[in-house]
Amino acid sequence: MAAKVLKGEEDISTMAIGYAETQTPKYNAQNCEALGITPLDGYVAIETE
Repeated sequence: MAAKVLKGEEDISTMAIGYAETQTPKYNAQNCEALGITPLDGYVAIETE
């Protein structure tokens, strides 16, 4: 949306609101472990190599 406004393709005062598709919240397991943080229910660990 911002790109369209900046390019002059849309007028921000009249354009429709856009929404992103719902995604699963993710977390970095290594960082959480190092900081002693327990992720919330429903969060999925990011796969790292």
